[in-house]
Amino acid sequence: MRHVAESRSRSPWPARVGLLLIGAAAGAVLATVLGAGLGLHRTTVLARVTQPPSVRYDDGSYQVMLRRSQTLGAPVIGGTSYRFWVTRAGNDGYGHSVGVDIDGVDRIERSSFTVTWEQAGVRIRMRSAHELFIPATSFTRGR
Repeated sequence: MRHVAESRSRSPWPARVGLLLIGAAAGAVLATVLGAGLGLHRTTVLARVTQPPSVRYDDGSYQVMLRRSQTLGAPVIGGTSYRFWVTRAGNDGYGHSVGVDIDGVDRIERSSFTVTWEQAGVRIRMRSAHELFIPATSFTRGR
């Protein structure tokens, strides 16, 4: 009598599940790295105009800065944005900011605008004829 060995075939599911879990973990790591990388941005101060001595505010002197923020991968994936910041002189980290988005203007640089300090606030005139007025109440006394 012949004994036929029963062959136990292994199910391919455990191997597939393992590969699926490894792939999912690798995908999650890759998505995290790419997401973090694409979310990074670089901010550059393009111009700084300090308040003249002829204009005085009760709580100190101020400056206007033009900042450009670029997201990693700009302009293909991210973007470029511009903001005017009015901050206390010597403090670049805290102040009042206004975003600038002017159609037809690809780059804003120091030669693109003039700054006029007034007791009532600061006036920024663009070469494109746009004008921005930031009242002193928006940036003085820690606002």
